[in-house]
Amino acid sequence: MAAGRTDLGVHARMQVLSMRLVEDIPVTQFAARVNAQLTLPTGVVMAVPANRKFNAGYSAVGKEYRYRLISPEGLKASPTWAPWAWETAVDIEKLKEALALFPGTRNYIAFSQKTDPADRRTVHAIDVHALPGGVTDIRVHGTGFAKYMVRYIVSAAVLYAQGQVTLERIATALETGVHLKADKAPPHGLVMWQVKYPPELDPFSEEERANPPLPQGLPFFV
Repeated sequence: MAAGRTDLGVHARMQVLSMRLVEDIPVTQFAARVNAQLTLPTGVVMAVPANRKFNAGYSAVGKEYRYRLISPEGLKASPTWAPWAWETAVDIEKLKEALALFPGTRNYIAFSQKTDPADRRTVHAIDVHALPGGVTDIRVHGTGFAKYMVRYIVSAAVLYAQGQVTLERIATALETGVHLKADKAPPHGLVMWQVKYPPELDPFSEEERANPPLPQGLPFFV
């Protein structure tokens, strides 16, 4: 059972799977066996024992996604960001103005795909951080997200920051569910950062969450 399904081209710092081992082996040995078979340089598995009631999908109470933008000048200076960020120039203060419209509990049907009108989501907060080298880090916190939801939200905010849509039009889309008819943000700028669980079920310690055994470098460390 997976905690969620990322779109093709989206990265995951913390994708969580729950499973039962048929073979009676230590979980650390299981992780070592899987990692030995991985060919992707950015793929790493960490295995920890979990409460029998734990389910990676149904037990989740929150998720954090991060979307990275980079200015053309920043990408020219640091081309290693190319696979991990959307190259586009934005006014960061205007970006914050647009993103401030989204937190709340509602149906985000205008900013997702194939969403049931009765399906309500909660976005707790969206934080914007300016990183060195012209990188803008958008951190979206919520209980869960519909298909393409984060990418549509980022796209709408970028369009406003570039003067292509108004705040009123975005607010109307939120209220009415009518799409902006804009493309979603490219997948490669998005990272599924972490999945959150109730303390009594969370199989990960604070140290494991803060310092998972990930490959050093982008997009997991900046």
